[in-house]
Amino acid sequence: MARLLLIGIAVAAILSGTAEATLLSRHQWKGNLLADEARPALLRLAALARETTDGALDTRSVVYAPNFVVTGAIPTTAPQPVLWAQYLFVFPDVTLSEDKERLAQFLYYKGVTFADIDPDHFDSLNGERAYYLSSLISRGRFNPRLSVNWKPITPEEVIAARDYYANFVATFDRARAAHPQISFLLVASDDQVNLSNFDRWYERDQGQRIGKYTLFRVRLKDQQRD
Repeated sequence: MARLLLIGIAVAAILSGTAEATLLSRHQWKGNLLADEARPALLRLAALARETTDGALDTRSVVYAPNFVVTGAIPTTAPQPVLWAQYLFVFPDVTLSEDKERLAQFLYYKGVTFADIDPDHFDSLNGERAYYLSSLISRGRFNPRLSVNWKPITPEEVIAARDYYANFVATFDRARAAHPQISFLLVASDDQVNLSNFDRWYERDQGQRIGKYTLFRVRLKDQQRD
């Protein structure tokens, strides 16, 4: 009986682990596919980082990728820093206020708006917008499993985050566009993301098509052009 019990426990553990791994793989499948499709472009970024006039590795040219999955994958392949990424706030040299401002800048360039959000119906937002807005409130609020003292997001917090972002957009200027200054734009060639805010402050070159992505070199405009 003891042997049968041990076998049963072992089988149950294997089945449980298999089910958990399968569910997690399915959940992350789309994100992993995006990262795989972007990898040729990331390898090109890595190659460009070595093509410097002084032979030093380029770790200063900031990359902006409006897809947060892709921007999170860049550091795994290329040495260039990114404007913002999901886990930027865990780095010791990045304060929470800097992380929040970089997220707002990331969203502004992407044309995201929260003006239509009903503070009393935060739960009705789709996953990505809910994640962005909750991150403007406080990191870790999106997932209750990240904190033992987690509390639901309140309408007042939604209003405060919405107002913060609206003020950030309304007062955005060239000085903010230059901090940090973007050197590369990486976007899926068939992506319909609205980059009109980005193009207001930056000029692109003709771009290089790499797989399903286009990599642009960009430069900050000399002055604002409406």
